[in-house]
Amino acid sequence: MANYKMLPGSQVQFTLTLSKEEIRNTEPQVLNKLRQNAKIPGFRPGKASDAVLKEHFGAGLIGYQTTEQAINNVFRAFIKKEGIKPISQPQLDAKPDSDPMELEFTVEVEPEITVKGWEKFAVKKADITVSADEVTAAMEEAVKEAGKGKAVDRAAQDGDTVVVAFRGKGEDGNVLPGTDSERSIFTVGAGQFLPDLEAAFAGMKAGEKKADVGVDFPKEYHAPDFAGKTVPFDIELLEVLEPDLEALTAEDLQALTGREEVTLENWRVETEERLKMRLGQEARQEQITELQDLIVKGMTGVELPASWVEREYEDRLQRMEDSGSHKADPEGFWTRLGGKEEWEKKTRAEIDRGIRVMLGMGHIFDQVPDTVTLPEEEQRMAEIKAQFSLAQRGQDPSDKEALGSLARRFAFDAQVEKYLQSIEQ
Repeated sequence: MANYKMLPGSQVQFTLTLSKEEIRNTEPQVLNKLRQNAKIPGFRPGKASDAVLKEHFGAGLIGYQTTEQAINNVFRAFIKKEGIKPISQPQLDAKPDSDPMELEFTVEVEPEITVKGWEKFAVKKADITVSADEVTAAMEEAVKEAGKGKAVDRAAQDGDTVVVAFRGKGEDGNVLPGTDSERSIFTVGAGQFLPDLEAAFAGMKAGEKKADVGVDFPKEYHAPDFAGKTVPFDIELLEVLEPDLEALTAEDLQALTGREEVTLENWRVETEERLKMRLGQEARQEQITELQDLIVKGMTGVELPASWVEREYEDRLQRMEDSGSHKADPEGFWTRLGGKEEWEKKTRAEIDRGIRVMLGMGHIFDQVPDTVTLPEEEQRMAEIKAQFSLAQRGQDPSDKEALGSLARRFAFDAQVEKYLQSIEQ
């Protein structure tokens, strides 16, 4: 009689017995397999007798394969009877000297997926509105980033766009390669330059200069010649710019939008639509995160097979270790990520969450097929998006395996969108 119990990590453990008589009765099955593939001089395939097979292969090999086949037979018969669905090879702890032989199997199985409370899942419907001030602010920010605007005679302060020149010097007073610029544009306080260099420009007016400003380079700086060193810089502030939308020329508008014959009002309308789209995407992502949280909470107590997390973790770890930055400096690479142990902990948690979300979504979709079923044209659109995406990545769009995998992902995303629309309140 078999013992059957669940173990942590979605594992099943059970004990079976195998008598010597059952092993002996399995021998014809093994001999028939050997007979079909054996190449024995003087005999056509499948025609050698049992005695010839035993003499050719030897009692040791036949005995070993017979025992293995008998063990496999009782294992398969048991899991079929119990409806167990293994997802990996079983671990076997056998006691071969006992009669009957005791066989303890431990095997990972498909977890039983339940998402508690899914029938009441709801997400808040987003109200996307954009004010005129927000549109103006976005346009002014674009003007700043493009280095456009009206020059003003005042000290530079945080948030100002400034035009500057600078040069780093070596011990001999000569300019160090890669540390000089005759005209650079940046926003004060935005963290676009090294902190010491950026701070030095704050409070300066157009035309002002400073000599021998000490600039500390961080230890992890990408250029080893400067990492951890202090370099003196000569700097000059050329202009302080303020965005002035009304003063933008046709050439400015073309540079900002990338199109000809664009009016300020056209750009304003386009900016508003772009902001609404961005806010809509952000709101939808918040809804997706909210739904994922609900699913993970609803799956509390569901055990996932350890191998699922382990396989994905090993794949991610390999990709990290294959990266150029890791090969160049393994210790520094993990330090920048907060340490390998911390990265592993975080990564395993992300993988566990991702698997739960996918399984939970699939479980819910099975309950509401009419809500998430995609029309044929949407399925075709998912395939077209997959082909385009592969081409952009430089992969072969005709690769059926890659195309099918990506198309299924896009189709799944479309199903998530449909489901979210159905539970918005």
